[in-house]
Amino acid sequence: QIENYKQYGGNHDIEVPAQATIGVIGENGAGKTTLFEAIEWCLYSPRGISPSDVRPRGLTGHTAVRVYLESTDGARQFIVERVLKRAPSATIYQIHPSGDIEPVVQGTRQVSDYVAAKLIGLSHTAFTATFFTRQKELHLFGDQTPGRRREEVGRLLGLETIRTAQKSIIADRSKAAVEAKAILTQYERESAGRDLAAELVAAATAIEERTAQVATDAGAVASSENACATAEAAVAQAQDRRNQDTSLGQQLGQLTQERQTLDHRRSRVGAELARLDGRDAERLKLAPVAAQLESLWQRIREQEAERSRYERRNEFDRTLRECIQRQRELNGSVRDIVAQIVVSETIEGWIWSTDDHLNPVAGARRLIDIVRAADLDGSQSRERGLRHAYKAASDLETASATLVRYTAVRDGLKRDEGRLLGDGEPKDQIDAIDRERERLLHERTLLHARRTALEDDRDKARLILGNLDQQRFGDDCPTCGRPFSESDALVVAGAMRQRVDDMTRQIASVITEAKAADGGLSDLETARQQVFARVEGIESLRKRLQKSVSVLDAQQETVELATTALARSLEDTGLVATPTLDDIARAEGATRQMHALVSTRATLTTSIAGFEQLDARYRSAASGREKLGEIGFDPAAFLELQRGHQAADRAQAAIAQIDHDLARRPELESEIAAATLRIEELNDSIATLTAQRTALGFQPAELETAHSALQSARTRERAAVERYHRTITDLRETELRRDGIVRERERLDRLAQAADAKRSEADHLDLMAKEFTEFERFAASRKRPILAEYTSHLVHGITDGKYDRVDFDQDFGIIVYEGEDLESSYAVDTFSGGERDAITLAARIALSQMIGRQAANPPGFLVLDEVFGSLDTDRRAHLLDLLGSISGTFEELRQVFIISHVDDVRTSPVLDELWRIEETADGSSALTSLSPGVEIDSL
Repeated sequence: QIENYKQYGGNHDIEVPAQATIGVIGENGAGKTTLFEAIEWCLYSPRGISPSDVRPRGLTGHTAVRVYLESTDGARQFIVERVLKRAPSATIYQIHPSGDIEPVVQGTRQVSDYVAAKLIGLSHTAFTATFFTRQKELHLFGDQTPGRRREEVGRLLGLETIRTAQKSIIADRSKAAVEAKAILTQYERESAGRDLAAELVAAATAIEERTAQVATDAGAVASSENACATAEAAVAQAQDRRNQDTSLGQQLGQLTQERQTLDHRRSRVGAELARLDGRDAERLKLAPVAAQLESLWQRIREQEAERSRYERRNEFDRTLRECIQRQRELNGSVRDIVAQIVVSETIEGWIWSTDDHLNPVAGARRLIDIVRAADLDGSQSRERGLRHAYKAASDLETASATLVRYTAVRDGLKRDEGRLLGDGEPKDQIDAIDRERERLLHERTLLHARRTALEDDRDKARLILGNLDQQRFGDDCPTCGRPFSESDALVVAGAMRQRVDDMTRQIASVITEAKAADGGLSDLETARQQVFARVEGIESLRKRLQKSVSVLDAQQETVELATTALARSLEDTGLVATPTLDDIARAEGATRQMHALVSTRATLTTSIAGFEQLDARYRSAASGREKLGEIGFDPAAFLELQRGHQAADRAQAAIAQIDHDLARRPELESEIAAATLRIEELNDSIATLTAQRTALGFQPAELETAHSALQSARTRERAAVERYHRTITDLRETELRRDGIVRERERLDRLAQAADAKRSEADHLDLMAKEFTEFERFAASRKRPILAEYTSHLVHGITDGKYDRVDFDQDFGIIVYEGEDLESSYAVDTFSGGERDAITLAARIALSQMIGRQAANPPGFLVLDEVFGSLDTDRRAHLLDLLGSISGTFEELRQVFIISHVDDVRTSPVLDELWRIEETADGSSALTSLSPGVEIDSL
């Protein structure tokens, strides 16, 4: 079952007979080989078939291929399914006798491995070697070089595994030898010039010396630590005296600071008392101004009532000015709208005059009535009609030109067909060329055989002549055995030399004739290719001519439809002639003008509402202003009253502050007396503290001297500690150096042991490589006789008993024997093209049989893809009969598929079924089963 695989779009169920010879036909590219490639992809999913190439182009949905497999005895049945959706998947199902289906293996890689290991028992390479035989693969036993042929055949027979293992062993042997040499070189390089035993003795001596020095340096560290402790006690005593002196100094500073603060405060209070004496005179000046505060406030309240009426009148005046300005702006907007609309014909009333400025509402209503009367739909309908008619005319012109061009192309194709058939049908020339080609191939084969026989005779004559010259025969004739004299030997030698010369000339003549035959074959091949090229050209032209009939009919129908469409468009528009681009441009301009005219409707409606609102607002403001009447408010006089009231208010506040300040005089006088008493107490305390500090007698140099002594002691202590640590470090470094020498000696010992191990490994691998070489020769010698037996049977049937024995040399080159004469053997490349292809095809089929019998479950089928092209009619018939018998004789090849374009192959009665692959109307491929032996014309 195939679903959406490359050309095979949709679902295809293909039933294959259990035992049959089936022919597969179809045009190139129809999908004949793809049918069998789908089986290969389903079973193995090889790297050569990319998932991106599997899904058909232009089709959606997933790709699925299902292959039904049945064992030879029919006891086991399996279904291998591979599906490609967004991600690939694969499953193997087993069909039980009861009909139940059970999954056995799932997973893309797992399915491929199970098929190769258990289900079929062949790798992908061996499977395709059994499954496919293409025209190019016949050269495996023919045109390949001996080394390449031995490699390819050995790979198919499984000998490549031995060779691969041998190569791997040789590579490992070389690697081991190189590593052994590298390790030995490293050992010699790194151990050269070193006496590790002497280095260990020197390191032990240095360790003893440094251990004694550590004890001495430890005593010096203890002595320096005691000296540091004594110096630190002296420093602590000096710091205590400094702290007492500092405390007394801080107390003196605090008391002195407090006395200075009190002096400053007493001076400031005295200045404040002097300022209070001047505030009495200032109060007398402010009293008259503060007395006017109440009268000024009364006058301001009277003016506040008139100011409110004054401000309302100003507001009405602003509203009136705004209404006049807004009406002027609306008049300008409507005037601009009317001026912007440019019409091709004058519209009565579409202006904005001076009267409209005075009565804008009436003018705007008149303009809206004009807009409502505009026929925009009619204008647009006429424009569309003109455009449709113009497009229909353009389509008719294009279709007519295309019809003329198609007709000219078809006439040109007819002329090309007549020119190619000027000297007759080219297919008639192929048979004559093939007959001449067969004649030259036979002539070349005879010449080659004659040359081989002459060269053999010449070699024998030269050997006899050499023996005569050296008198190896004694006194008897080498042919008849009778005694002969020296003169007889000279006569025979002369005759043999003459015969050698004659055979040399004959060989040269044969070579010349063979070259002439090769030249003739080359010319015939060129002529044959040219004839086939002409045949392909004529077939392509005839297909194009046949296709042009439907194309011309379709184009003629297109022209008629375009003519009908143009007539209908002219009738709908009311025209008698095709409109021009100028007509369309004028209609488009009229529609554009109508559209612009209609688009002013909303703006004009808004303008009317604006005019009405402004008129109502203007009337309301004018009425309100008139109702206010006369107003007696003077802004300048009101401002002067406010300033006088503010001055009286400030004077009254200043008088209150002066009265508050004068009330503080007794408090200030008491504060001066208290400050004077505290200053006297502070003077006594300062004198007492000064006497105590003098009695302590601390000097700063005392602490500096103690610190200097402590610094010297600590310097001596650090020096002793550093010497101690340096000695400890030297001791540890010496111990590390000793340990490094020990590790280096152990490492060098390991290098020597590794070099010995690698040398032993290389010797062992060398022995294994030699054994594998002998094993490969033994395996090939066991395979060649079996392959020769299979091939001999097939060649005997194909050649009708002319050649009944085939053998293979060490490079799997084919050697053909004629009759029972073992001396009559020929290499396959000495045969003509048809015979050579027949023999190599037999060898290829025999190889497939042999590989199939190696499988755990042989595939049971063989595909021959275009392998009959170079065979003559008789050999094709013999080979077809043989292939027909293969499906009924060999269990490993029960199903034989033959893909061919050769007529007598496709119509052979040997075929049990005939499949035709052809392209359907939707571009996908489909399989049709035909009756075997159908006539050529039916195909």
